[in-house]
Amino acid sequence: GGGGGGGSGESESGADGDWADAAGQSSQYTRQLTGSCPATCYWWDCDYWIARGEGPCERLESEYWCDCTGCQCAAADGSGGTEGPSPPPTIFDWPGCLMIKMYNEGSSNDEVYAEGPEYTISNSTGAIKFTGTPLEGLYKPSEGTDNLCFLPPDCYTIDVDYAGSWFRWEVFIDNELVADGGTYEAVDGLCVGVPTSTPTTLPTSSSCLTVEMLDTGENGWEGAQYEISDSDDTLVKTGTLQTGREGKDVLCLPGGCYSIYVGYGPGQNTEIKWKVFLFGEEVAEGEAGDSAEDLCIRSTPPSPAPTLPPTPQPTPAPTRCGPGTFEDFDADGGSGQGCPLCPVGKSSNQTGVQDCDVCSAGKYAAQEGSTACELCPIGRHNTDTGGTDAGLHDSMEEDCHTCEVGISNEQRTNCDKCDAGTEIRNGRCEDCEAGKYADAVNVVTCQDCATGKYSSASAVACESCVGGFLTTRGEGSASCDACETNYYMDGVGECQPCDEDDEGNLQEGVICTSKGNELATLKIEEGYYRTTPESKKVYPCTLGESACPGGDRTGDELCAEGYKGPLCGSCQKSFYLDSYSAKCLTCSNGGQVATPLIIVSSIIGLIGGVAAYNYKYNYDAIMTYYTDRKEQLYLQMNQWTMVMVTWQIVSGLGQAHSFRGGSSYPFPFNYFVNVIEVFMLDFFAFFNTDCVRSITYAEKLAVAFLTVVSLGVVSVGIGACTSTEDGGILRSSFVKGYIVLIYVVLPVMSSMAFSAFNCDEVDEEWFMTVDPMIPCHEDQRRDNAVFLAGVIVTIFPIGVPLILLSQLFVNRRQIMKRHTRSGDKELGYIVFLFRLYHPEYWYLPVVDIVRRLMLTSGLIMIKDPTVQLLVALAVSIGFIVAFRELKPFYEPETDLLAYVCGWQIVLCVMSFAFTTLLQLQNHSSSLAVQIAISVVMILANVAIVSMVVQNMRNGGGGDEDDDQGAEQRSVEAALAVQGVGSAGSVGSKEEGGSAGG
Repeated sequence: GGGGGGGSGESESGADGDWADAAGQSSQYTRQLTGSCPATCYWWDCDYWIARGEGPCERLESEYWCDCTGCQCAAADGSGGTEGPSPPPTIFDWPGCLMIKMYNEGSSNDEVYAEGPEYTISNSTGAIKFTGTPLEGLYKPSEGTDNLCFLPPDCYTIDVDYAGSWFRWEVFIDNELVADGGTYEAVDGLCVGVPTSTPTTLPTSSSCLTVEMLDTGENGWEGAQYEISDSDDTLVKTGTLQTGREGKDVLCLPGGCYSIYVGYGPGQNTEIKWKVFLFGEEVAEGEAGDSAEDLCIRSTPPSPAPTLPPTPQPTPAPTRCGPGTFEDFDADGGSGQGCPLCPVGKSSNQTGVQDCDVCSAGKYAAQEGSTACELCPIGRHNTDTGGTDAGLHDSMEEDCHTCEVGISNEQRTNCDKCDAGTEIRNGRCEDCEAGKYADAVNVVTCQDCATGKYSSASAVACESCVGGFLTTRGEGSASCDACETNYYMDGVGECQPCDEDDEGNLQEGVICTSKGNELATLKIEEGYYRTTPESKKVYPCTLGESACPGGDRTGDELCAEGYKGPLCGSCQKSFYLDSYSAKCLTCSNGGQVATPLIIVSSIIGLIGGVAAYNYKYNYDAIMTYYTDRKEQLYLQMNQWTMVMVTWQIVSGLGQAHSFRGGSSYPFPFNYFVNVIEVFMLDFFAFFNTDCVRSITYAEKLAVAFLTVVSLGVVSVGIGACTSTEDGGILRSSFVKGYIVLIYVVLPVMSSMAFSAFNCDEVDEEWFMTVDPMIPCHEDQRRDNAVFLAGVIVTIFPIGVPLILLSQLFVNRRQIMKRHTRSGDKELGYIVFLFRLYHPEYWYLPVVDIVRRLMLTSGLIMIKDPTVQLLVALAVSIGFIVAFRELKPFYEPETDLLAYVCGWQIVLCVMSFAFTTLLQLQNHSSSLAVQIAISVVMILANVAIVSMVVQNMRNGGGGDEDDDQGAEQRSVEAALAVQGVGSAGSVGSKEEGGSAGG
């Protein structure tokens, strides 16, 4: 590197000479014009250019078309030749130095640039003339300069490799900024100018012609080449694109007008494109076979050479004919300058040949002046090997004959056959691809292997898949990559049966009715779930087919819209779980919460308003009505209570069955169940709180438990403050109402508590059934839920029945001796329990509570849906038989109503069985059967309501009738207590019951 900046580098030496080494030896630059060396090399003689490192003479003649006849052609060491009168200036005195300034713009001073070359300087032919390292070893910030005054005059390119983001550079020529940039940047066209005293470029930068070559096939021009000729049609340059998609040749020629012609090659000539640029502007373009003329390069004469003594001029030597021509001294009027073009069928790539060569076998030359013969196209051949008759090589159509069978060889001298296992493709014999075969020679197209067979490349036959139920996905397979129907391919490439188990898993829920099943993409039936593509376990979905539409995906991607989590058992955000349809439904902008609130608030407001109005203005009339129709009202309350209990069981039974993965009620009876949902008093389901805020199951339990407990505390507190009658708090209306509330919400609280204990296993991981987003192990949310559930179970399904039974037992004698339906006032807080029954059945209220729990929350503890139905059927039929035989209710009408309600529950259990059976058999008439079952069930409910309404219209007995019947029943009950019952007591009961009725 030259001066100033501390840059480092080295120049490239070679055939061009080492200008840097010669720069300090001015004695080597003494060669000027001599008498025996004419100025026929760009206005100067060959010895002049040799002295400047552009020799030897052979290079000047072959590359620059100089005439070095008579020159000394001596080496640049001073030997040979005649020294001129005065030496030219040394190169460092010449203008045209290329200077590179480098800047390290970093902010700290403790980092240095890495060692090693970081930028390169290349000349117009692409030869690297200098490599350098910017600011090597210098701390930043800093700057430096490389003066490259030893470079021969030419156009250069600077290419900067990575040197850090803080690196910047500038290029100056003759102290003028011509380019700048940073790391990973390159700039070309950096031309060092002509000096004022003697020429410095061979040729000058203003006399360069650029040929850009393109091959759309990206495999080069395949033998095609371009030809540059001067105004005398003398070929001066040829070139080609050897490989790849594009390339560029910069041709620095003497001033004058030139033409270009791009010939044909043996390859895909349609892929060839080219353009010509002069002075940076496009002046011509074309394809193979195209040409362009009048490509004129201006020449700038150098400054006059120093005055020299006159020297004698030698006799002109004959012209050196270039490639594509031959020497014929008789041509051109005998001037000795004739260079005729090679005729068709011949070519020449030499300079100064006496005759052109006839094309060899397999080649032709269809144009005059060919520098090379072209191969016959693929699929054609030329067999002339004599090498004497150009007429056998002057036309592609006539002399390159089409192969009748097979394909031409690479030399195009003969036609070869394509062996078995190959096909004729793109004019060549190509191997059959994997999955295809050719069992004969000269096959045009290889055939696909049949299904169940495969082949590798270049196969002459296909092989059959053997063993393990292997097959192929279809025709043309390269391997046995599929399994037969009812099998799937596991992760190690073996076929496994889809119905396997004994810990092989994968039984029901998988669709394997076609070939090519793979474990990762197994198709899953509706209503089933699979966690991962590697899992062999398939599970029934908690919420059924609506949650799991089936398909070849896994995890949440297998869930329908609105569902998520293990077994698709949870609802996504903006969805809520409808407890009776067991579906995740869309929250309608809060309307799912607002609508029930409005309805409940309206009903409460309406009832409260009517009650307040009548209490103020119609109190006496109401009390008179109550006194006159007390027994009728009791009858209606008893029967409506029985209807409510029945509907609670119907709702709870559906919830429990769906909780364990069972079917839902048949359509459209399921919509009727949605209507009577209110009797379960499940406010979380009724108000759809998930549409407001997503809460954990432990939080739901806590809210429900605290709500009931708080109401109890409030009721007891108000009762303590307001009660003035004997009996204290228990006779308070608020306490009585709270006990009724406990009786009503008991199934709901029990169901919520029992649901918290159950977990489902999914691929060896356990999740809460009621909230699949909560793991069952090592999760505080589940621990909280289980704790609260244990408290609720202790208080409600266990504690409440025991407390009520104890109160009934303590007061059993008063209950059995009562003379009216309600008994003494002291029994007022539990009267709602026993007034439905005859006095001797004082314990049946608790037994009926147990029945309610067994048919609702108790079924949740049974894991198998089928066992659920069997237990529910046994319990419901057992109570039907008991009620029919005992006739335990206070009125015969209520006995009949209980009998009908019992069969309603049996119908519900049977509907689940029918629906499950239809789903398993995929029965075509499933919908019609569901509708038929629903009609029967709805009619049963209509009958129940009709019976109650009819009894309301008929009315009941008065107090006197009631007292008479009660007296008979009290005597009977007393006898039963003393163990003296007789056959006559039955008759008395029936008589008394009839009277009461």
